[in-house]
Amino acid sequence: MVKAIFMDSEGTLKNKKNEIEMETVNIINDIEQKGVPVVITTGLPRFISNKIANRVGANSYLISSNGADIFDLKRNKSIKEIYINKEFLKKIYEESKNDYNIILGVGIFEYANSSNEYNLNTHPINNIDNIKENIFQCHISQRNIYIQKLFDLKEEIMNDKSFFLRKNLGKELYEKCLNFDINFMTKEELNIIVRALSFQKLLMLKNKILKYKEIVSLGNQSIDFTNFQIKGETPWFSFNASGVSKGNAIKTVCNYLKIDAKDTIGIGNDYNDKTIIDTVGEFYCPDDARSFIKEKTNNTYTLGEIGKVLKKIYERI
Repeated sequence: MVKAIFMDSEGTLKNKKNEIEMETVNIINDIEQKGVPVVITTGLPRFISNKIANRVGANSYLISSNGADIFDLKRNKSIKEIYINKEFLKKIYEESKNDYNIILGVGIFEYANSSNEYNLNTHPINNIDNIKENIFQCHISQRNIYIQKLFDLKEEIMNDKSFFLRKNLGKELYEKCLNFDINFMTKEELNIIVRALSFQKLLMLKNKILKYKEIVSLGNQSIDFTNFQIKGETPWFSFNASGVSKGNAIKTVCNYLKIDAKDTIGIGNDYNDKTIIDTVGEFYCPDDARSFIKEKTNNTYTLGEIGKVLKKIYERI
């Protein structure tokens, strides 16, 4: 028996045009009327995920911020809230605020140290100590670094102990890097080097933060060097308090509803959906999901046809 459906929103609920189709809205409403909650389960903050839930009629429960914020929409009350240690966050922020775009999610809005890339409901960060609200999630993305910054990064080029540059720049350009022979580099080559260095710095920051496993856990990430260099995608990652995951949040909701998690269905496509797979009884993903997600399930569907998947699930309720 299907007793609940836990569903990611971005990349799963929407079609290729990033739209929610009316067919999907209608079938979610039908499922909810059968007494089976469809729980939007997302890395987005509550104030955004709640709008999505309202849009599709999934008005029972909500999992936001990768599982740090679990909310009972029907009773308008929190089920569970898990916050990041502010002293730890303060330290990371002071070390990173000048080089990265940082967004702090508190549920009902966000704080940001620069203009929010999504143009959402943000307040400026002046000082972590002045933030009264508890913080569910921290999102860090790469800021553009331009050619004039190259000289500031000379030492990092000379100390590339991770061999990241050697691997990603190619032998000829890497040797130019080692010699720091800027006069013989094209503008395109300089841009590639600067972007590679900025990408490497973000990776190093992520690895540094995640060493503190007793304090934080990785929420989600999109750190792909090829997409960064060729497609111009901004690399980013997010982190939550230790132990936070969508899978653990689903267990919390199932305990709250007094149902077995193996009687539920999960739908997702990204890194932060991995923990759903081992928690629910069945898992579905779109055909463009991350490869490590698709290899864990036989239940794939064409992106944009989530309505058809939900109809088949409805027939089993």
